[in-house]
Amino acid sequence: WWMEWDNGITGYAYRNGHFLARSDRTEHVLLETEDGTRYVTMPSGLYRRSPGSPPVRLGGQQGYQWMAASAGGARLWLSSEATGLDTIEGDSLGSACRACLPASVRAILDAFKGIPLAEMQIDAAGRGWTFQDHQALFCLYQQADGTWHYRRFGLEDGLLSKEVRSFYPIPDGRLWVGTRRGLQGFTLAPGEPVLRPFIELRARDGLKGENIQAVLEDEEGFLWIGAAPGRLQRLDYRKIPHLDAPGLRLARLERNGLPVRPGPAPLRLRAGETRLALTLAARTFRQPERVYFQYRLSPLDTTWIDLGTARSIEFPFLPAGRYTFEARAVRVGSPPGPVLRQALLARPPFYRAWWFSLLAVVVLALPGVLWYRQRVARRLALEKLRLRIATDLHDDIGSGLTQVSLYSELIRRASDAQAAAWAEQVGEQARRLSEDMRDIVWAIRPEQETWEGLELRMKDYAAALLSAPGIAFEMQGRAEHAPPALSIDVRRNLLLLFKEVLHNAVRHAGCKQVTVAWRLTRHGLWLHIADNGRGFDPRQTSQGHGLKNMRLRAREIGADLCVETAPGAGTRIDLHLPL
Repeated sequence: WWMEWDNGITGYAYRNGHFLARSDRTEHVLLETEDGTRYVTMPSGLYRRSPGSPPVRLGGQQGYQWMAASAGGARLWLSSEATGLDTIEGDSLGSACRACLPASVRAILDAFKGIPLAEMQIDAAGRGWTFQDHQALFCLYQQADGTWHYRRFGLEDGLLSKEVRSFYPIPDGRLWVGTRRGLQGFTLAPGEPVLRPFIELRARDGLKGENIQAVLEDEEGFLWIGAAPGRLQRLDYRKIPHLDAPGLRLARLERNGLPVRPGPAPLRLRAGETRLALTLAARTFRQPERVYFQYRLSPLDTTWIDLGTARSIEFPFLPAGRYTFEARAVRVGSPPGPVLRQALLARPPFYRAWWFSLLAVVVLALPGVLWYRQRVARRLALEKLRLRIATDLHDDIGSGLTQVSLYSELIRRASDAQAAAWAEQVGEQARRLSEDMRDIVWAIRPEQETWEGLELRMKDYAAALLSAPGIAFEMQGRAEHAPPALSIDVRRNLLLLFKEVLHNAVRHAGCKQVTVAWRLTRHGLWLHIADNGRGFDPRQTSQGHGLKNMRLRAREIGADLCVETAPGAGTRIDLHLPL
């Protein structure tokens, strides 16, 4: 027999209980086809040897480690530590004539350049399977249009480990893959390669080791498994019982460390502030070591996430939104079990809610709105003041000046006696106009906004008016709180009302004394004016007493006016102005 070594091949013979080395050849047979053609490597390069024909040299490189034929043998694949993956079509070596290669084949060679690959084996569909030593599993396949492609398989495709150690394709469309963590069986469909697991074998299933270095299935269906370190095992995987995957239940549900009861209604959480913990449990305890859990949180997770042997999962802080927690059990070699669902509703904290944002905008905008409203109010008040002054000047001062002009014309035309009378009227009218002008100027002066300024103006006017007819005057009161500022309208109407009352007392009452009392509180002003004159009957009063004008002025500033009088009993006027 021949023993193949790294540096060549040695022939041995067994004679009389001894092994005798027969010959040495420094060539390495990579592949022998059904017609007897051999592909060998020698120090001088790579050769093809066909029966009855001289050898054909394909390339000048030595060190190819394996070779595999694709479906129909039209393309050969081979690998070396120096160049990585290489190919042969006919007698053309890809590394020697890259321009002769199809674009899809050149792309594969570029992808595996410098990467040493383990032995390739061809499955029933003509696809080549290989792996990088102790790393990922690869498949090279040809599509219907003749282009070549490759696919890498890892943990995301269901492999137990990213360290593949061995594989073995079966003609009936199955593939055994040995990894560092156990042995897996997959079914393969024609076309593009897709791994569909049908069994998983680990130490719990009777393996003598999980680091599977070699695997082979014999004609009787038994598995021959070589596991490190140096354990060989014959196993009938068909006798390992398989059960359906069990259902799940929520054994415990905690919100911020406190247990809550699961149910069909969404579990309410506070987004960004709630810690959620879930503990799962299977509804059966048969072969629990063969069951693992998967979960996903929709819509954040689009694929199932393996929980492995763990039974608990924690979500620290979820953003605002609606979620559905889903979990299922998976038993090795069986379809997944029924899905457990729990609805979740994560509400944002109050400072992230829409109504809080709206309230914040309103609060921030409120000072500006109030300032604008105050500015508009001031402008309106200023316009109202201007209109009031213009009206007063037009009505009072304008009409008075017209009368002065008329009296002057009469004086010019009248006799001396009549001129003296008209001159007296001119003087009286001029004094009245001067008084009205002082009232207007006084009302618009800002330092007169207080009650003290109005009280002083009342006293001065009463002293000037009542001293000539010899009427005694007394004004007193008390302020329980600091008097507020009075608007121009309030000051002006109060002063005009007060002057109207005094004029009525001088002209019609025939009194000897006028008394004024006032009281100022936080909520209003009370003003009482009384005389000891002859009084009158309110039902028979004429328009000359000015009661109608007094009530009109009181109504204009929102004050209540009450007049109490009777013939021979004097007159009392009470005014209440809310502040």
